[in-house]
Amino acid sequence: MRDPVVAWYVLCALAIALSARPLVRTSGRRPALLGLVLQMVLAALATLALPIVTWWWPAKSSQFAFVAACLAALIAVPVTAGGSSRPLVRLADWLGSRPALPHVALVAAAVALSLGALEFAASSAVRAGVARRYTPTETSLAQTTEDWRLTHVMSDDFREPDPVLLWRPVARAPYSSQRFRGPEVALAKPAETLRIICYGDSNTDGPLGGGAWPEALAEVLRQAGAPRRVEVLNAGVTGYSSYQGERRFGQDVDTYHPDVVLISFGWNDAANAIGADDKTFAATAAFQSASPWRVQLRRVLFRYDAVLVAARLATASQAVPQGADASTIGPRVSIDDYAANLRAIVTRARSAGVQVVLMTRPHRESEAALTKGEGWRRRVPEYSATARRVAVEMQVPLVDAQRALDGQLAAFVDESHLTRDGHRQLAGLVYELLREHALAP
Repeated sequence: MRDPVVAWYVLCALAIALSARPLVRTSGRRPALLGLVLQMVLAALATLALPIVTWWWPAKSSQFAFVAACLAALIAVPVTAGGSSRPLVRLADWLGSRPALPHVALVAAAVALSLGALEFAASSAVRAGVARRYTPTETSLAQTTEDWRLTHVMSDDFREPDPVLLWRPVARAPYSSQRFRGPEVALAKPAETLRIICYGDSNTDGPLGGGAWPEALAEVLRQAGAPRRVEVLNAGVTGYSSYQGERRFGQDVDTYHPDVVLISFGWNDAANAIGADDKTFAATAAFQSASPWRVQLRRVLFRYDAVLVAARLATASQAVPQGADASTIGPRVSIDDYAANLRAIVTRARSAGVQVVLMTRPHRESEAALTKGEGWRRRVPEYSATARRVAVEMQVPLVDAQRALDGQLAAFVDESHLTRDGHRQLAGLVYELLREHALAP
């Protein structure tokens, strides 16, 4: 029972089952019934609170501490029932002396028990593999067609649905509670600190074992003997497009106050989008910008398995149109929207006094080979060209990783992800550009 939710369900059921006889023996039938109802209401409230607890306190020790406290409260009901004050008898008499209270209490208990039972059933079904949670993008894969928004991103244990970003990293290792890859940082940037945030997709996020180029960049900067403290935050998220990157940057900039941001998107932007591109999907799925309290409410609701299972049952999967193939399905982010997202990042950054560095997304194949290839990959060079064009247009530095790593097959572990040495090479390229533009020592 490494999962605190499973541990709570099992121990809670045992505690309530084993309490019935002691309650009847020490309190009588009527108070015993009240005690059992009280236990079940406490169990239902704890079940409803547990998803929020696991959200705010991602450390397993904190979650198991909450489970232990709730279990102690359940056990306290039969343990104290037979004391000299006989609290359950006194409570039953007090409720009986007030005609309206039992009805109010019954309604409140029924609501709590119903919601708790619904979450218990949904969560149990998910963990037993009987039901599946809703995920922001539901797709079906057809032969020669790729849309990894569900299968590559949303089905693993390191992402969770998000109403604004579609998905985001979980707040546990290897990510911090701030959803960065690495340690926590102070919200108020320390004085004399150079803070760099790296935004990108899986190539920036890096392998689970670590060693992505933002980490390598931090090491290069430390070795350079920077005269002031340097922080490099890895905000890469597997599967992200520039649509998601622009939205996350908008959330982060006024909170973390970076000095420099590095922007590396393009591969997922060019990839196939079955049913709808990211922007259209976000709008039609009611993920559009909303007031802060509505966003927070959605985030809270997204913690509950009952909500996610119900949403999945009510949402039809988007299937590939009959006869469609990889060349006829549009990208997740169009070229025009890709350029607009980059411009929006630069404009927002300048208003906050932040320097932007754009990057082309590296790929194992050369641009010439990609252009002659099959499927959506032939679109990739156009995104690299657009990043170069926007860099010139907006007068911001550019790390042309695609051209710099062109032909270096040993730098790639697959068609679009770097080896550990490849990450070091890219970090070196970034460092040289930062130094050239006086953005780093």
